[in-house]
Amino acid sequence: MKMIAKGFWFPAILLALFLSPCVLSYGEKLPDPVPAQGTKLTLPEQEERARKLFAIMVKTDKYDLKTFIDLYGRVIEECPDTVKAQISLWRLSNLYLSSGDKPDYPKIIELMEYLIERYPDSRYIPNAKQRLLRAYEETGNTKKTLPLYEEIFVQHPETLNDPKLAAYMLGYAKALAATGDRQKAASVYNKVISFGEKAQDFIVNIARDELGKLNRE
Repeated sequence: MKMIAKGFWFPAILLALFLSPCVLSYGEKLPDPVPAQGTKLTLPEQEERARKLFAIMVKTDKYDLKTFIDLYGRVIEECPDTVKAQISLWRLSNLYLSSGDKPDYPKIIELMEYLIERYPDSRYIPNAKQRLLRAYEETGNTKKTLPLYEEIFVQHPETLNDPKLAAYMLGYAKALAATGDRQKAASVYNKVISFGEKAQDFIVNIARDELGKLNRE
């Protein structure tokens, strides 16, 4: 699963984490998996199978994480042409984000990269890119964050004048430095510093510190 990032996303509004579960019919029996030799269900068959799998999840105890993981995985694999496959990718990433002692960022990266590649027109793309960006940063994949930041700051350069995005500009500058563009990184740090009181003090202070490190290296 490799990422193909498409579409513009705007991080200031990408804070939703969990969608409320769909209320579906009850009394469903667990359908048999699609045969391993690669038989693909028709779209109506996929939709019916996804409906049944979601109906089972509605009746599943909310703490039975293994069942949710298994069933969401089945929807993704067996019903890939349905909207519920996209829902399953997002909700499964929620489980890996919040159900353990700490987030399973490698799993989240795998899911979000696949969602972005497989469903470039999905309504989950903005949130998926936001989550993927965070997962990259949490796992030290700073270089991989650059294309995501560039969708904001290169494709829409006016965003570099918005103090509300100062925190994201810090991440952008860090990604630029990590990929060798130290001059542009310094320019972004200076832009954050220039916001002064329009941005939060600690963000401006971080920009000063990072700029100092760049100048000393």
